[in-house]
Amino acid sequence: MDSQIDIDAYTSSVRQLLKARDTAFRSGDAQDYRLARAELKRGIKRAKHCHKLKIEEHFNTSDPRRMWQGLQTITDLKPTRASPPSTDPSLPDELNYFYARFDRVNHKVATRATLPADHLPLTLSPTDVRAELSRTNT
Repeated sequence: MDSQIDIDAYTSSVRQLLKARDTAFRSGDAQDYRLARAELKRGIKRAKHCHKLKIEEHFNTSDPRRMWQGLQTITDLKPTRASPPSTDPSLPDELNYFYARFDRVNHKVATRATLPADHLPLTLSPTDVRAELSRTNT
C-alpha cells in the first residue's frame, strides 16, 4: 500500500502542475508558460514511472492474485460476470427442438441446377482483372 500513497501524491502534484500551467497561460507570460509546461511534462513522467513500478510490483510478489490483477491492468481486461442461469421452464424444450433438427432424416434428393443453353460462363483476361482491381483500390 506504500506505492498507493506515492501514486496519490503524484496524481495530486500533476493536478497542481496543470493548474499552474493554466494560470501561466492565462497570465500571458510566455516564459512562465514554457517553464510550467516543462514542469508538467516532468511531473507526468514521474507519475507514469511510479504507476509502472506499482504494476511491476504485482509480478515481484509471490501472490498469484496480485499477479493476475497486474495482468488485467496491463491488458485492460474486465472480467465478465457470469449471467445467472435461466429459470425459464421452457428452455430445455427449446434446446431439444433446436438440436433435434439435426437428427431429422432428410428424404429430399439433391438436384443439380440446370443452366439455360445460352448461358456463357464468366471469363476474364488478366488485363481485365488488373483494370478492375486498380479501379477498386483507388
